[in-house]
Amino acid sequence: MPLQDDNFDFVVCTAAFKNFPDPVQVPDEIFRVLKPGGKALIEDLRRNSSWREIKEGVDAMGLSLVDSLFTKLSFKFMLVKMAYTPAEIRELAAKSKFARCDILEAAMGMEISLRKQGC
Repeated sequence: MPLQDDNFDFVVCTAAFKNFPDPVQVPDEIFRVLKPGGKALIEDLRRNSSWREIKEGVDAMGLSLVDSLFTKLSFKFMLVKMAYTPAEIRELAAKSKFARCDILEAAMGMEISLRKQGC
């Protein structure tokens, strides 16, 4: 990212992590731009989401019948397959400069919390 080192207190990445070609480079770049003590939150799908969780999550969006069906099928047959499991995210965090993460599983996704320890 064309940003200065140690520049931000908080970074958010929503629904994009599964799309990055180098999944360790992303947290390392986030680490670089965070100030010491800064935090990051990554929200994304879980590959181990059940069909029930997908249906409930999409139903909560309040979409029309056609949009709901298209969205459910997109999640099930494309997007969820590209996502990571919580165990895989923990492995990626261990390989990154963060070294660890906290994960909160929610509905069909997860919230991954990272903190740059004071340097």
